[in-house]
Amino acid sequence: TFSTMEIEIFETLFKKDDPSIAFDMLEITGPDSGAALTNFIQDHQIDLLVLSHQQRNYWDSIFHHSLTKEMALSIQVPLLTLHI
Repeated sequence: TFSTMEIEIFETLFKKDDPSIAFDMLEITGPDSGAALTNFIQDHQIDLLVLSHQQRNYWDSIFHHSLTKEMALSIQVPLLTLHI
């Protein structure tokens, strides 16, 4: 089954038509999400990283650690951010 976030991503990607590129949706876990994602990118020779970014309220944006911001500053591949 798909999570609510996965359904929202699919709806965004398939809003008008099927995307013209092949893609996989994976959940990568680890004690340090940024390091786990960086290792996955290097191990699998990823060409493009797509992350979803949720809008947060003022207090959440102050105290929440943003993986998207971390990856934007540290990875060596293009990053596409979907604002959900």
